[in-house]
Amino acid sequence: MTACNAALRGMPSVWLVAKLHKEELAFVSTPVLTFLTRFLPDTMRLSLEAWHVDDAVHQSTLHVTSTHARVPCPLCHVQTARVHSHYAHTVADLPWGIYSGCLRLRVRKFFCDHAACSRQIFTERLPTVTAPWARQTTRLVEGIRALGGALGGAAGARLTPRFGLPVSRDTRLRLVARLPLLVVPPLSALGGDDWAHRKRQRYGTLIVDLERRRPVALLNDREADTLATWLRAHPGITVSARDRMKAYGDGARAGAPQATQVADRFHLVQNLAEALDQVFSAHGNARKAVSDALRKTPVLQADGRTAVPVPPRAPALQAQTRAAQRRARRLATYEQVWTLHRQGWAPRAIAQQLGMGRWTVGRYLRAPSFPERKGRSDKGKSRRTP
Repeated sequence: MTACNAALRGMPSVWLVAKLHKEELAFVSTPVLTFLTRFLPDTMRLSLEAWHVDDAVHQSTLHVTSTHARVPCPLCHVQTARVHSHYAHTVADLPWGIYSGCLRLRVRKFFCDHAACSRQIFTERLPTVTAPWARQTTRLVEGIRALGGALGGAAGARLTPRFGLPVSRDTRLRLVARLPLLVVPPLSALGGDDWAHRKRQRYGTLIVDLERRRPVALLNDREADTLATWLRAHPGITVSARDRMKAYGDGARAGAPQATQVADRFHLVQNLAEALDQVFSAHGNARKAVSDALRKTPVLQADGRTAVPVPPRAPALQAQTRAAQRRARRLATYEQVWTLHRQGWAPRAIAQQLGMGRWTVGRYLRAPSFPERKGRSDKGKSRRTP
C-alpha cells in the first residue's frame, strides 16, 4: 500500500517509511516535563519544575511555581511585582490511576505598593488552581462535589474510594452544602408537598416549580403561616397544586389569594386508589364469590379448544384454623378502636392504649366496615389455568 501511494505521488516508498518511523520516534521521545505539564490545573499560570513518584504510598507529586510577574492585591486590586518571600503549599489533586495526585506549590508573598491599602503583605491568589487556605485543588473539589450531589453521603462514601477519592461522607456533604443557592425565577405555577426531616416525627414543605420541573425551596415546617409568608415574597403565582392537607389550603389562600388551587395528578390517583380500596374492602365477600366463579369458567383457546380451569388446592385444615383465629383477633382490635373512638379518644391515644401503630388506627377509622385481608391477585392462575 505504501509503494502504491508513493508511485501515485511521485515519491520513493523508502522515504515515506523513513519519515513515518522518524515521526514515531519523535512522538515517543517527548520530554517528560513537557508531557506532565499538560496535566496541570492551569498551564498558563503554573510552571512545572520537577516531579516525583512515591511507590510506597502510591502518590505522584508535581512541584510547580507561579509564572506571573505581577499580581493584584486581593484587597485593593492594585498590581505589584515586589516579592516579599516564598513558601511551599501542598494541595491534593485528582488521582492518576492507582496513584493519588499532589501539587507542591511554591507560592510567593508580595508587598502591596498602594499607600492607602491596609494590607501591606499578601499571598498571591491562584483562583484557577485552588482556593485560599484550601488543601485541595479546585477541580478535585468539583469532582467530589459532583459525586456528592448525585449520590449523597453514604452512597458516595462507598463509591469514591474506587476512583481514588477517599473522602468521608461528612466532607462530601459539607462541600455540597457550600454550593450557592439558585436564584428563584418568577414563578407562575408551583406545587407543594411535605417531606420528612425524620419520618413520622418532623416534616417540612417542598416547593416545586411545575413549569421547569425542579425544586425551588425547602420550608422548615408545614404550617400555613410559613407557606403564606413564602408565597407573599413571590407574587405572580397563578396556579398552586397541593394535596388535601388543610394547612396548605389555608396557606395558599392567605399568601396567594389570586392563585387557583388544584390537585396534582399524583394526589388525584392516590385519592382514587384510597376510595377504591375502601369500596373493595367493604365488598370483600362479593369480590371473592365473583373471582371464584371466574376461575371455574372454561376458557376458549385460539385454536378452538376449550381449557377447563384446574381448581386450586384447598388449604389444610390447620392453616384454615390459624387464618380464622388471626381474623378474629383483627376483628376484635377493629371493634376496640371504634369503641374508644366513639368515647372521644384521639387516634394517638388509641394507638398507645392498644399497642398498635397510629397509621393502622387511622386506616381502621377510615374504613366503613372491617377491612378484610387482600388475597393474591394471581391465586389459582398457572400455565394450565390462564
